[in-house]
Amino acid sequence: MGKGFLEDILEKGEDLFSRGDIDKAAARFEEALKIDPHQIEALNNLGVIAFHRGALEEAVSYLRKALGSNRDYLDAVENLAKCLEVKGEFSEAAALYRKRIDLGESSTEILNSLGNCLVQTGQLDSAYKAYSESLEIQEDQPLIKSILKEMEAIGRTKKTKGPKKEVMTGSLSTAPYQKSGNLFKKGAYRICILSFSDTERDEERRLRWGDYWIKHELQRAFEEMGHRITRSDPDVLIHLFGIPSDDLPKDPYKILWIHSHPDLLCPDILARYDRIYSLSIPFLDKIRSWGFQADLLVGATAKVPVRTEIRHDIVFVGNTKGPYGRKIINDLGKTAYDLKVWGEGWENILPPEHYGGLYYENERLAELYAASRIVLNDHHEDMRREGFLNPRILDVFASGGFVISDDIQGIEGIFGETLVRYKDARDLKELVEYYISHPEERRKIIERGQKIVRDFTFRRMAGKILEDLDRASSMKTTGQVKVVEPDSRNRVSLTEEGERYLARDLLAQAQDRFERVLMQDAFSVPAAYGLARVFLKRGRRQEAITAFLKRGRRQEAITALKKCMTVDPCFDPAMVLLKRLLIESIGDRVEKKSPRANFTFVHAAWEEGNASFPEMTPAVITAFNAVSRANPELSFLICSRTRLQDYPWEVIDMVRSNRQIVFRTLGQKPIERHRKAVFVYPACFEQYRDKLRYVLSLGMPVITTAFLGRGIIRDGYNGLIIRSTHFQGGDECKPVVEVNDLAAKMFFLGKDPEFVLELRSNTIRERRRFEKVSREAVQGHRVTNRAIRP
Repeated sequence: MGKGFLEDILEKGEDLFSRGDIDKAAARFEEALKIDPHQIEALNNLGVIAFHRGALEEAVSYLRKALGSNRDYLDAVENLAKCLEVKGEFSEAAALYRKRIDLGESSTEILNSLGNCLVQTGQLDSAYKAYSESLEIQEDQPLIKSILKEMEAIGRTKKTKGPKKEVMTGSLSTAPYQKSGNLFKKGAYRICILSFSDTERDEERRLRWGDYWIKHELQRAFEEMGHRITRSDPDVLIHLFGIPSDDLPKDPYKILWIHSHPDLLCPDILARYDRIYSLSIPFLDKIRSWGFQADLLVGATAKVPVRTEIRHDIVFVGNTKGPYGRKIINDLGKTAYDLKVWGEGWENILPPEHYGGLYYENERLAELYAASRIVLNDHHEDMRREGFLNPRILDVFASGGFVISDDIQGIEGIFGETLVRYKDARDLKELVEYYISHPEERRKIIERGQKIVRDFTFRRMAGKILEDLDRASSMKTTGQVKVVEPDSRNRVSLTEEGERYLARDLLAQAQDRFERVLMQDAFSVPAAYGLARVFLKRGRRQEAITAFLKRGRRQEAITALKKCMTVDPCFDPAMVLLKRLLIESIGDRVEKKSPRANFTFVHAAWEEGNASFPEMTPAVITAFNAVSRANPELSFLICSRTRLQDYPWEVIDMVRSNRQIVFRTLGQKPIERHRKAVFVYPACFEQYRDKLRYVLSLGMPVITTAFLGRGIIRDGYNGLIIRSTHFQGGDECKPVVEVNDLAAKMFFLGKDPEFVLELRSNTIRERRRFEKVSREAVQGHRVTNRAIRP
């Protein structure tokens, strides 16, 4: 194999890298090394690839091998210097930068990087000289000028300590690879991205969260631009807002991107961040009215057009919001068209022919959107009201699909008349009918939509953030610049004045006083508490929650959240916060409470998913919670394989507030030591009858449904039968426990312990009779076997 063959391999590898196919490019360069183990371009390029993958040690190893073959190879010198700078080995990195300059290049990027490393090693005079030489080459560098002013202010002789971001000069080159082999054009950031989906412990379910994929694509964009994604010691933290985060690290430059659930925001949350972006144009005015600067940052899409045949008339991808589905599906109502819906909670709401499944893979969504005549889209109520665009709209247009959405404020600034919106149920049905029968109209709208969303890419989104980071002087940044001038009056007097207005129900004046205090001191506890009570009185419960939490008033926050859920049971962020607070407030009482010698009732859900159907365990907890109010002597042990935090918040609240209930997460058969209790097991499917027989074999009376107890439970003799109702679920009718009847039976047994003893005696008598019959049958079987032996 000649030299031309090796050059061909290298060119193919470089071409693959330039198109973003890193894995195949690496394979080409490794193939080149098999031909020539000292091929410096292949070694250098593999070092570049290792850096893009985050494998710094591997990158350094390749680059040192390249310099071992030719120690004056310019590209490898600069690339190794940048890798060492990222690793924190600033002295060696500075030496390599000086060598790069001595070998013939003195660019602004090299000089700025040298200055960064010298600052980190405390050589401020030399750093000042490097920055000054950089300005002589290119004067238009505001950040470098700012750094020089800071250095002049401290005399350039004092060592500077602080986060690495103080000497950052910009972002990496937007090109994933340059044929010169140069890794960096500017300094690299270490970036951490937080999202609401991080709280989801179930990895499979996490894939169904929309912000998971926003985070995934944004991370990939930053990595392609040469920055490093990390969770440890980041320079920059980007919070994709879903719910407030109380444990933000102090050191990183903190960025907030508000893309959902704006009702959970308030001034004290915004004050924690150094820079604020909003997806909504109308919401920018609200942020500024609170005294903060904010910029518009519309979402992005990674979808591309797909050519495919039409397979569906109407599709919708999204989970239900409570037991009533979603408003847009309810507005559509019964339809003769081919409707398919994917998401959680639809199994028992939609007819089977309309239910597509639990989850539609994100990688295949573009094909689904392009293969459908109409894609439906809706928004959370607060997002619709405040003008927050659902990224699904961008995805549908980018895929080559057609979308009909609910009406949303301020959307004209992005889509004009391109986005089709409906006002009410009648309007939606008319729009569906019209656009299904007019494919040419759909095609025209799709073409306009594709032109609009062409610029909404994650790379452009990441570039906007990086441009703003480059302009920001991190030595100066300590928080958002307030628009409102501080009030000259004493904060205490303003707070007291707000309390007096609040006592007189003059809510507007009270809110004004508390907000003016918070503009001066975002962490003022008395002002936050006063503002929270104002929000509650005005019905703005979501905004009150964070203020209560800020003051440490957990119980008030729980109360506010409950009121919020009463108004809007489908408000996910409030539900998640409420569940978290309820779990935390239970503490160790749930799992580590001292065991009782005798429980009145025991319930065990042995199978995943609460045994036979999801309503079982919540039903028995609800029933006992009502009964226990009339009889404080009763006690109830719940043994479940499902964690308490996975139940509805109402159930968690019952367990939390009722000290007669003990909840434990245990494995199978945890009730053997509680034989004096009554076993409550309202399952419905026949395959669980063996579990019931096992409980009866322990001599325990049983409360169960007629389905499970048929033939083995005699009502009033060895147990009690409770009623159940039916609902249509998929292809069959499924029973649901009648909680009132269950509560009545538990109340009756709690009042009559003698009857419980009678049930237990009958159960034991029945068990002994069964054991005797079984023993005789076994003995007779053995005799028969002997008789037929030869």
